[in-house]
Amino acid sequence: MSVQRLSWQAIGPARPEGEDVPPVSMLLDGYLLCFDEKLQRSVYVCGPGYDGFGESYALEGREQGWRALGEQKISLDGEAIHQGDYDAVRGGIVAWRWGYADDGDGLVPRAMLIIAGVASELETSGETPRVDEDNDGAGLIAFHAARGVWVAVCSSGVYELAADNAWRRVSEDASLLPARWNDHGFGGLYDAKRARCVLYCFQQKGGDYRYVLLGWDGATLEEITLDGLPREALHYGLYQPGCVLSAHPEHGVVLYAGDEHGLFALGDDGWHALQGHNERGPPRMGNAHMCFDARLEALVIGPGFHEGDSGGADQQRLFYLQQASGWQRMGVVSADSPLAKASYGKVHLSCWRGGWYAVATHCLQTWRFDEARGWVELVDKARGEALWGWAPMQLVASAEGLLAVAESGAVFAFDGDDWTQRCAASAVFKQREEAMLACEPGGRVLAWGGKLRGRKSNNTLLLEASDWRQLKGKSDKPKDFAAASGRGGTTIDFTCTFDTTLGCLVRFGYEEAALLDGETWRGKTPKGYKRAIGPRFFQHVAAHDAESGETLLIDLEGGRISRFDLQGCVELARFDYPAALQPAKQHDTPAWARLRDSFCVDKAGRALKAQVLDDAWGSYRLDLAPAFEAARAVGPRGVARGRKAKEHE
Repeated sequence: MSVQRLSWQAIGPARPEGEDVPPVSMLLDGYLLCFDEKLQRSVYVCGPGYDGFGESYALEGREQGWRALGEQKISLDGEAIHQGDYDAVRGGIVAWRWGYADDGDGLVPRAMLIIAGVASELETSGETPRVDEDNDGAGLIAFHAARGVWVAVCSSGVYELAADNAWRRVSEDASLLPARWNDHGFGGLYDAKRARCVLYCFQQKGGDYRYVLLGWDGATLEEITLDGLPREALHYGLYQPGCVLSAHPEHGVVLYAGDEHGLFALGDDGWHALQGHNERGPPRMGNAHMCFDARLEALVIGPGFHEGDSGGADQQRLFYLQQASGWQRMGVVSADSPLAKASYGKVHLSCWRGGWYAVATHCLQTWRFDEARGWVELVDKARGEALWGWAPMQLVASAEGLLAVAESGAVFAFDGDDWTQRCAASAVFKQREEAMLACEPGGRVLAWGGKLRGRKSNNTLLLEASDWRQLKGKSDKPKDFAAASGRGGTTIDFTCTFDTTLGCLVRFGYEEAALLDGETWRGKTPKGYKRAIGPRFFQHVAAHDAESGETLLIDLEGGRISRFDLQGCVELARFDYPAALQPAKQHDTPAWARLRDSFCVDKAGRALKAQVLDDAWGSYRLDLAPAFEAARAVGPRGVARGRKAKEHE
């Protein structure tokens, strides 16, 4: 039998288009952005993978984009690039990171010299700056272009590195340097107007959260005023640094404070806003860097964590240029799906009456998918919590509507507009965690299993007019109970569907399937079942099609689709996940895991749907119709003893 090849298709709003830009670094503070005077280009150095190697790119222009430099990757020794700049003495970019000393005692600055994308280790000697391994802040580094020396300020003093590559401590007083700072907003630059290095960080100590700017002219370390800056706007959220600084040929130093406040320049009497440069630009960003491109006469801002993003450690893969025409963005904005803001970032998804719905796992906040707009909120969080409170629930689609069932047995029904209570907490249901819900074509809603006081239950309950009733009869004990206990209590994902050919509900576990015979479950393990269900205790789905009378078992990790038949399961098709979901690097999240817990069977559409929660455009559909038809073409399915198969034309 030939095996078909199916593919997932994107659905919903089209993903915005944009320029192809360099990747972001995997390490949170691991990139460098500066102007290379020899190349006359802004150069971006990053570490996009976990392999300890980096890449470098040169900015050709707004329309021309970025160009990769060098054929060999840059060895980072597994360490993040912290700071750096163009070094006219050595004729290339020097990138600094703090790594372990050779004797293992503390951290010391290590450097690479990068010339046109080709990197070599810069060996140094002398009185090397050294800080304790557990020090909250290592050190700040900048290049003093007029004197041709590198300057490092750390807890043990101020150090300089001249052309002989030997460090010398030139001052023991570094008391102005904070003992602790945020590692998402620090750096150093050269202020040509005042002939001094400017070193900056965001202090986090003793409740005093603020930027600290220090100036070093070769003799004196002094604090630079923040007067004139919108101090409260320089950070966002829970004191996350949100501004970026750069050297500037006219003003010496400029600071960008986000789209609300714009650009500021340092003057003799403090900072002042630059008129004509405060049009709406990028938002405040953490861990971003900025430089001035002398050839393009533009400020360039690199990737950062955008204010308002909920992506955690993910930087936006965006660059911004500010020229006379205003701010220009390069790249495509990443945005979370609205579902990412649900209960702990988790939702239950269900297809009902031709619609695709999502409900938060701990309240009744509800969305419906719209092909033109994506996920549209129908019931907001406040309303959902007012009705439900904040507690776990399970979801099932029934003839009556979407039903949300609490661990207490309380049931709410959704009619397409709002939720109403169907029944109150039930003494029969007890406090049942993670019950599996299922619905029969006639409207019967059942709950099976779950946990009572931490112990697995094999009971089945039927939802009646205003309460639950426990079904009589003793069901076969699932083989998965013993299998899970033997594996340290591993949780098994059970899925259930009504099979019109078999005329009953079928429950699918990892070790076996089970058919509901009247009021009792009877275990069945057809030949080929374990291969069809896949290698994991979770990430498998069963889909039934009333038109063909066929049931498919879908191995979500392996990308295999098999026909479920009591006489033996047969593989019919395989599928590929979208290219946009495929991991770019070895340790990236696999495609199936990015869709984990979002797979949803669309019975009416004969399809499987899924949503990437951290991607507003990550909605996908897998057409199962070819697999259902291939299953029907195999021939009649076997039925359980004492049952008669329903014929499907």
